Amino acid sequence: MFTTLAAVPTSGFACDDTHSCLTVRPDASTVSRPNDAGTAAMDTTYLPPQTSVFGVIQCAKPINQGPQHYVLSAAVRRLNRWVRAGRVSGGPFSPRLEIAAGPPATIVRDQFGNALGGIRTPQVDVPIATISGQGQPPSGFCSLFGTTTPLAPATIASLYPTHDAYVKAIRTAARKAVSAGFVIRIDATAIKQAAAASNVGG
Repeated sequence: MFTTLAAVPTSGFACDDTHSCLTVRPDASTVSRPNDAGTAAMDTTYLPPQTSVFGVIQCAKPINQGPQHYVLSAAVRRLNRWVRAGRVSGGPFSPRLEIAAGPPATIVRDQFGNALGGIRTPQVDVPIATISGQGQPPSGFCSLFGTTTPLAPATIASLYPTHDAYVKAIRTAARKAVSAGFVIRIDATAIKQAAAASNVGG
């Protein structure tokens, strides 16, 4: 099962990078509930990458640019193989986000504000922004869209002294994501091509 639950945080079927992960139930032998770091219920794959959504919804901050669709594509492929063969390499289980017990319970985040643990993608492991399912006002549609906060230029320069350093880091992270089964090869290629075409680094 692949579901994002920013809208229903206590249902416990699956979670994105929001408070819904704090009550998620464990995987079962026939059900996988992914914890996808750096994602929201909706992101810029489906919505414009700014605070105004089609000129109708005005959000306080730029919405999430996380990689949910890449993980979803891999999940659909694994589900197809699981249904056809009755099994899939690596089993149905996925890693959990790191949760601090509190109170209150919170998602553990790194020095850049990105979630630790969970399903890892290059956008999370090679950050140029803080991408989260949280950060918008709690009421209204915008609470489903999460946030994107670019890292300071000096921080990015310290992480990636050259453009090649950034591209190399993305390639390494993409290879790990493919090996883990959470990104398919065609999407990994797209991620690497976007990095190569960017002006990040240096």
